[in-house]
Amino acid sequence: IRYKKDLETLNSIFLLISDSLQTLKKTAILYPVLQPIVDSIRSDKSTIQLKKLKNTPIGLQLDNKLYTGNVIKLTDTGDTTLFGSVKNGLKDGYWLTKGENCYGYNCINSATYKGGKKNGLVIECHDETQEISFLELFSRYSAINDYESFIVANINLVSVIKERISRKNGISPFEGVKTRAVTHSLTEFINGERSGKYIHYYADAGSQLIIGNYNADDQTGKWLNHYGYNMFEWKNLLQLDALEWKDYTETNYLNGKKDGVYESYYHGLITTRIYYSNDVYNGNYEEYDAEGNLTNLRKYINGRLTE
Repeated sequence: IRYKKDLETLNSIFLLISDSLQTLKKTAILYPVLQPIVDSIRSDKSTIQLKKLKNTPIGLQLDNKLYTGNVIKLTDTGDTTLFGSVKNGLKDGYWLTKGENCYGYNCINSATYKGGKKNGLVIECHDETQEISFLELFSRYSAINDYESFIVANINLVSVIKERISRKNGISPFEGVKTRAVTHSLTEFINGERSGKYIHYYADAGSQLIIGNYNADDQTGKWLNHYGYNMFEWKNLLQLDALEWKDYTETNYLNGKKDGVYESYYHGLITTRIYYSNDVYNGNYEEYDAEGNLTNLRKYINGRLTE
């Protein structure tokens, strides 16, 4: 009987260890990814708290000299909320901040700088990030280098958050575990200007998905704005062309102004089609009924109604 109890105890311990290893395997972070920030926080004398630097018109200074090194911001309890790199007083390299009270959620801001200007991908999100440590966020977001890796990172992040919430509450992640509303946006920057892909995703009732492009801070090309109650899974955003768009608008831009056709759809049927030139009506203004039949047609030339 004694040996049986010992075997049962050992078996319980083995199952506990096995379960822990599986969890670790799913959520562990490769140390080489974290090594730069861990080493600098622990021992690098060039890493100092941001509050010790003086913000001047020519850059961040320490003892009246332009600072070069890493900066960190800690809470009163010692939690990290900011890590970044500075060169000659200017932001240069990767920066990550984690804060609270962003529309009721935690917020994350991730950006790469060069000479004090944003240069590369800038990510903003509001999420239940209290389940994720700063080092984990750093490892996940610093590895993002394109649209696809941005989506994959968020797929993994949502999965980990759900798993940890379910474990904390003692329920299965498949039993209705839901993170609070999340907002994520990705913007490409070149030399301080928005240039490249832009995506904004609000995932909740009344969800919104905006996809477009910028050129020198101006909206350009086709912009899609999906709205309504048909939520997309993050995995679906890997194949934008395969999405089933139902309630959305499509707007064309040139140099930041509407130029070309604008169309709005409801339940997959067109409701409005408008032609623009240099941000004013120029051509047909068409309205359609719930069956997709044309019900109203007006014509404009350079913003003026002709008939």
